[in-house]
This record gives sequence, structure tokens and C-alpha cells, in this order.
Amino acid sequence: MQLKSLPLILLATLPSLSLAANKEHEAIMREIQALATEVQKLQKLDERVLELRLLIQQTLEMATKANTSVSVLERDMKDRLREQEKSLVGPVATLGTKLETMTDEFRYVKENMNEVNSRITKLQTQIKEVDEAVKTLPTLMAPKPVEQPPAAPAPADSPKPQGSALDLFENARRDHLAGRNELAIQGYNDIIKHYKTSDYACSATYHLGEIQLRKQDLERALGHFDDVLEKFGDDCAKRADAMYMKAKTLGTGGQSTAAAKVYRELKTSFPQREWIDKANAGLKELGFATSSTPARKKR
Repeated sequence: MQLKSLPLILLATLPSLSLAANKEHEAIMREIQALATEVQKLQKLDERVLELRLLIQQTLEMATKANTSVSVLERDMKDRLREQEKSLVGPVATLGTKLETMTDEFRYVKENMNEVNSRITKLQTQIKEVDEAVKTLPTLMAPKPVEQPPAAPAPADSPKPQGSALDLFENARRDHLAGRNELAIQGYNDIIKHYKTSDYACSATYHLGEIQLRKQDLERALGHFDDVLEKFGDDCAKRADAMYMKAKTLGTGGQSTAAAKVYRELKTSFPQREWIDKANAGLKELGFATSSTPARKKR
């Protein structure tokens, strides 16, 4: 009896088993579909990663090419700069030499103009004196000849050079500016010896001091600058220059206190802006204040 009822029980439970199987199948299908979706996403992600790799590789290649181009450009620029430097060294050196020569020539012209102005002023004074003397003379009085003092004969071993004081001075200045110091010294000494009363004797004495200072013979240089200040009058155009160069020479020789004293005398004796500025610059260089009170020396 129990065996006969078993198929009936199975038939009764079969619909419920079929329904459970369908639900399980649908769940499996949903999982498969979700996995398929994830696989598609992963495939798309792999494609994106591949694109990014390609883009990075292209960027690296472009960067490498750019670095190479920059290196080539840098090399080319350095080569061009070296060529430009080589081509400019000569002209710049020549230009510097020409500028130095022009500066010396301009200084020479300025000195000549100062001396010419000094001579013109002196001549104007002499003309006024002669004019006053002529006015005081009686009109019927015959002019009395002026006796000229006999010229002192030049030593036999040192004949008087040919040419005027101006000619000798110009020749000596040309030798001086050209660096021919021995010829310049001889020319300046000839002016001082044979034309000691001329306006050029003072300038010649000053330039002798310049030459000795350049030769680092400080004692002789100071002697010449002192001669300008002591042996020539106020009409000498080189008195201020000589006082300034005396102070510089003393400073070069380590006599700072004496140099500062001369700089202050320069400001008092020649209160023009040019000499005040130069004296103040010299005092500062030595470590002194520009007033009358010395400052502490620089460490």
C-alpha cells in the first residue's frame, strides 16, 4: 500500500521542486548577466588603460624629442655666442683704446684752453696797465726807450732748445700722453729752465709730478707738486690740481692724516663745486669725515 502511494507523493511535490529550480535558475542567470556586465566594464577599462599608455608613450616620445631639440638649440646658441664674443673682442678692445686716447686728447685740449684763458686774462690786465700808463704820459713827451735786461746766457752744456715755450710744451705733452716719459721729462725741464717766467713753466712742473707719481716715485712727485704751490703765483692754472694730487700722493704713501689736511685746505682755497666734491671723495676714501672732524678709520 505504501509503494503505491509513493508516486502520488512525488507527483504532488514535483511542481514545488520545479518552481524552486526556476527561481535558482533565474538567480544564476542574473548573476551571469551581472558578471557579463562587469566583464564589459573591465574590457572598457582595459581599453582606457591602453589608450592612456599610448598617450603616455607619445608624450614621453615628444618630451624626448623636445629635450633633444633644446639641447641642439642650446649648443647652437652657445656656438653663436662664442663666435659673437670672438668677433666683438677685437672691436671692443680697439674702442676702449680709442676712448682712452680721446680722453687724453680732450684732457690735453682742456689744459691748453685753461692755459690760454689764463694768458688772455694776464694779457688783458697788462693791456689795461699799459693803457693807464699811456693816458698819464704827457702828449709832448717823447717816449723813453725801455731798457731790456740782458738775457742770461745758457750753460754751454745745455743749449737753449729751438722753438717757443708753447712749441716745447706741446711737444712734451705729446710725448707724455704717448708714454714717452723720458722725452716728456726732458721737454718739461727745458721749459722750466729756459722759460721759467712763462705760463707754461707751472704746468710743466705739475706734469713732472704726474709722471713721477705714475712711476711710484712719491718723494719726487711731492716735490714737484709743492713747487707748483710755492714757486708760482695765483695766476697758475694748475695750483688746484697740484694741491689735489699732493693729497692723493700723501694718501698713496700711507700718510693719511697729512693727506686729509691737504684735502681740507683744497676745499678752503678752491671752494668750487668740482674741488669740494673731489676733496670729499678723497676724505671718504681715507676713512675721514667730510667735515673738519676726522671720523674713525674704516676696518
